Amino acid sequence: LPPGTEASRVVGRLLQRPDWRGIGVYLDLQVESVDGQPYRGRARLTEFLDDPELVSLFNALNLSSGDRLEILVRLRRPSNYRNPGVFDFRRYLERQGIFWTGTIRNPRLITVMDRGFWLWQHTDRLRTVIETRLSSPFSDDRETQGLVLGMVLGRKHDLTADVEREFQASGLYHMVVV
Repeated sequence: LPPGTEASRVVGRLLQRPDWRGIGVYLDLQVESVDGQPYRGRARLTEFLDDPELVSLFNALNLSSGDRLEILVRLRRPSNYRNPGVFDFRRYLERQGIFWTGTIRNPRLITVMDRGFWLWQHTDRLRTVIETRLSSPFSDDRETQGLVLGMVLGRKHDLTADVEREFQASGLYHMVVV
Protein backbone atom coordinates (compact mmCIF):
# COMPACT_ATOMS: atom_id res chain seq x y z
CA LEU A 1 0.00 0.00 0.00
CA PRO A 2 1.91 3.09 -1.14
CA PRO A 3 1.28 6.26 0.85
CA GLY A 4 -0.42 8.91 -1.22
CA THR A 5 -0.92 12.60 -0.93
CA GLU A 6 -4.65 12.17 -0.40
CA ALA A 7 -6.58 10.93 2.59
CA SER A 8 -7.85 7.36 2.71
CA ARG A 9 -10.85 5.77 4.39
CA VAL A 10 -9.27 3.52 7.00
CA VAL A 11 -11.48 0.97 8.78
CA GLY A 12 -10.19 -0.87 11.80
CA ARG A 13 -10.54 -1.78 15.46
CA LEU A 14 -9.16 0.31 18.27
CA LEU A 15 -6.58 -1.84 20.08
CA GLN A 16 -6.67 0.17 23.30
CA ARG A 17 -8.37 3.23 24.65
CA PRO A 18 -7.12 6.58 23.33
CA ASP A 19 -3.77 7.44 24.89
CA TRP A 20 -3.51 11.14 25.78
CA ARG A 21 -0.07 12.74 25.58
CA GLY A 22 -0.37 16.45 26.40
CA ILE A 23 -2.65 18.01 23.79
CA GLY A 24 -2.32 15.00 21.52
CA VAL A 25 -3.99 11.62 21.59
CA TYR A 26 -2.78 8.35 20.04
CA LEU A 27 -5.19 5.90 18.46
CA ASP A 28 -3.68 2.47 17.79
CA LEU A 29 -5.74 0.75 15.13
CA GLN A 30 -5.80 -2.83 13.84
CA VAL A 31 -6.49 -1.98 10.21
CA GLU A 32 -9.10 -4.05 8.34
CA SER A 33 -9.35 -2.09 5.09
CA VAL A 34 -8.02 0.99 3.33
CA ASP A 35 -10.32 2.57 0.74
CA GLY A 36 -12.41 -0.59 0.64
CA GLN A 37 -9.44 -2.88 -0.04
CA PRO A 38 -8.68 -5.52 2.63
CA TYR A 39 -5.53 -4.77 4.58
CA ARG A 40 -3.83 -6.33 7.60
CA GLY A 41 -1.54 -4.44 9.90
CA ARG A 42 -1.51 -1.72 12.51
CA ALA A 43 -1.51 2.04 12.32
CA ARG A 44 -0.80 4.68 14.97
CA LEU A 45 -2.91 7.72 14.35
CA THR A 46 -2.41 11.00 16.19
CA GLU A 47 -4.82 13.84 16.76
CA PHE A 48 -3.83 17.17 18.30
CA LEU A 49 -6.65 18.79 20.22
CA ASP A 50 -5.72 22.25 21.44
CA ASP A 51 -9.21 23.74 20.91
CA PRO A 52 -11.76 23.06 23.72
CA GLU A 53 -14.53 22.58 21.14
CA LEU A 54 -12.50 19.84 19.39
CA VAL A 55 -11.73 18.20 22.74
CA SER A 56 -15.44 18.04 23.57
CA LEU A 57 -16.22 16.63 20.09
CA PHE A 58 -13.54 13.97 20.58
CA ASN A 59 -14.72 13.10 24.10
CA ALA A 60 -18.30 12.80 22.82
CA LEU A 61 -17.14 9.88 20.65
CA ASN A 62 -16.49 7.97 23.90
CA LEU A 63 -13.91 5.71 22.24
CA SER A 64 -12.72 2.55 23.97
CA SER A 65 -10.90 -0.69 23.21
CA GLY A 66 -12.43 -2.82 20.48
CA ASP A 67 -14.49 -0.06 18.86
CA ARG A 68 -14.68 -0.44 15.08
CA LEU A 69 -13.92 2.91 13.45
CA GLU A 70 -13.81 4.50 10.03
CA ILE A 71 -11.34 7.36 9.88
CA LEU A 72 -10.49 9.68 7.02
CA VAL A 73 -6.71 10.14 7.27
CA ARG A 74 -3.60 10.27 5.09
CA LEU A 75 -1.38 7.30 5.93
CA ARG A 76 2.39 7.49 5.68
CA ARG A 77 5.36 5.38 6.64
CA PRO A 78 7.11 6.57 9.80
CA SER A 79 10.05 8.77 8.88
CA ASN A 80 13.64 8.40 10.03
CA TYR A 81 16.55 10.75 10.21
CA ARG A 82 19.43 9.61 8.08
CA ASN A 83 22.07 10.26 10.74
CA PRO A 84 24.04 7.22 11.93
CA GLY A 85 23.43 6.42 15.58
CA VAL A 86 20.13 8.32 15.79
CA PHE A 87 17.12 6.59 17.35
CA ASP A 88 15.38 4.53 14.64
CA PHE A 89 11.71 5.48 15.12
CA ARG A 90 10.53 3.40 12.16
CA ARG A 91 12.12 0.22 13.51
CA TYR A 92 10.78 0.97 17.00
CA LEU A 93 7.22 1.13 15.65
CA GLU A 94 7.70 -1.90 13.39
CA ARG A 95 8.74 -3.99 16.42
CA GLN A 96 5.28 -3.16 17.77
CA GLY A 97 3.69 -4.16 14.45
CA ILE A 98 2.92 -0.55 13.48
CA PHE A 99 3.74 0.15 9.84
CA TRP A 100 1.68 3.29 9.19
CA THR A 101 1.16 6.60 10.93
CA GLY A 102 -1.16 9.47 10.26
CA THR A 103 -2.54 12.68 11.75
CA ILE A 104 -6.29 13.04 12.10
CA ARG A 105 -7.23 16.63 11.31
CA ASN A 106 -10.58 16.79 13.10
CA PRO A 107 -12.70 14.51 15.35
CA ARG A 108 -15.51 14.84 12.78
CA LEU A 109 -13.43 12.59 10.50
CA ILE A 110 -13.91 9.66 12.92
CA THR A 111 -17.02 7.49 12.63
CA VAL A 112 -17.81 4.78 15.18
CA MET A 113 -19.18 1.85 13.18
CA ASP A 114 -19.82 -0.40 16.18
CA ARG A 115 -18.75 -0.69 19.80
CA GLY A 116 -16.28 -3.20 21.17
CA PHE A 117 -16.89 -5.99 23.65
CA TRP A 118 -18.64 -4.61 26.76
CA LEU A 119 -15.95 -5.90 29.15
CA TRP A 120 -13.23 -3.91 27.32
CA GLN A 121 -15.32 -0.76 27.57
CA HIS A 122 -15.86 -1.22 31.31
CA THR A 123 -12.16 -1.94 31.83
CA ASP A 124 -11.28 1.29 29.99
CA ARG A 125 -13.77 3.27 32.07
CA LEU A 126 -12.43 1.76 35.30
CA ARG A 127 -8.89 2.75 34.34
CA THR A 128 -10.07 6.29 33.60
CA VAL A 129 -11.78 6.49 37.00
CA ILE A 130 -8.61 5.27 38.74
CA GLU A 131 -6.44 7.81 36.89
CA THR A 132 -8.86 10.62 37.75
CA ARG A 133 -9.03 9.63 41.43
CA LEU A 134 -5.24 9.45 41.66
CA SER A 135 -4.54 12.72 39.84
CA SER A 136 -7.35 15.01 41.08
CA PRO A 137 -5.92 15.64 44.60
CA PHE A 138 -2.75 16.94 42.92
CA SER A 139 -4.37 19.04 40.19
CA ASP A 140 -2.55 22.16 41.47
CA ASP A 141 0.86 20.45 41.57
CA ARG A 142 1.77 19.03 38.17
CA GLU A 143 5.09 17.58 39.39
CA THR A 144 3.47 15.54 42.17
CA GLN A 145 0.61 14.51 39.90
CA GLY A 146 3.02 13.20 37.28
CA LEU A 147 5.08 11.41 39.92
CA VAL A 148 2.02 9.68 41.44
CA LEU A 149 0.73 8.58 38.02
CA GLY A 150 4.22 7.35 37.13
CA MET A 151 4.76 5.37 40.31
CA VAL A 152 1.27 3.86 40.52
CA LEU A 153 0.38 3.36 36.83
CA GLY A 154 3.77 3.49 35.09
CA ARG A 155 2.79 6.59 33.05
CA LYS A 156 6.18 8.24 32.83
CA HIS A 157 5.07 10.63 30.05
CA ASP A 158 3.27 12.71 32.72
CA LEU A 159 6.53 13.44 34.55
CA THR A 160 7.89 16.96 34.27
CA ALA A 161 11.38 17.28 32.80
CA ASP A 162 12.81 18.45 36.15
CA VAL A 163 11.46 15.47 38.11
CA GLU A 164 12.60 13.05 35.42
CA ARG A 165 16.14 14.51 35.44
CA GLU A 166 16.31 14.38 39.25
CA PHE A 167 15.33 10.70 39.33
CA GLN A 168 17.81 9.87 36.55
CA ALA A 169 20.64 11.77 38.27
CA SER A 170 20.01 10.04 41.59
CA GLY A 171 19.82 6.59 39.98
CA LEU A 172 16.26 6.04 41.16
CA TYR A 173 14.45 6.35 37.83
CA HIS A 174 13.52 2.67 37.94
CA MET A 175 11.40 3.44 41.04
CA VAL A 176 9.07 5.62 38.98
CA VAL A 177 8.03 2.89 36.57
CA VAL A 178 7.97 -0.13 38.89
